[in-house]
Amino acid sequence: MAEIPSSPPEPRANLFALAIPVSERVQIQDIFLATCAAKRAPQVDLEQEGVTLTYDIPNVEVSTHRDTGRIFVRPFFILATSNEGEPEAEPLFSIETSFVLIYTVESFDGLEEQNIHAFASTNGVYNAWPYWREFVQNTVSRMALPPTTLPVFRFRF
Repeated sequence: MAEIPSSPPEPRANLFALAIPVSERVQIQDIFLATCAAKRAPQVDLEQEGVTLTYDIPNVEVSTHRDTGRIFVRPFFILATSNEGEPEAEPLFSIETSFVLIYTVESFDGLEEQNIHAFASTNGVYNAWPYWREFVQNTVSRMALPPTTLPVFRFRF
């Protein structure tokens, strides 16, 4: 799988324009959890001064299988606590996952790698986001932490 930088070199508006030719001809075939890790400190006080929850999408991988007409997108997600006073401190809790999304594509004719990468970093992440939100909500509950609902996915410009 080829790696996509978390800060794509293309301006976001260009990413959408590049992703459109792919999004017009794909169907999502499957999505599944590929990796997950969750850690929690024995004592967690999320109301503690300076503690905040942060989330990130540090990486998105993509590969194409032209012979089978498939695109595989794998976004990585991280949710963790951070502490203003101690930036290097171990998080009170963290959740890391990656999902694999499999798309079928009618034809790769006219699609370039930049189109596929733009699609992966926009539509791929957008399509995986509800699964990530549900995973976080369920996992936080199982970790006996206060309910946490991630916001809706917003494209950043």
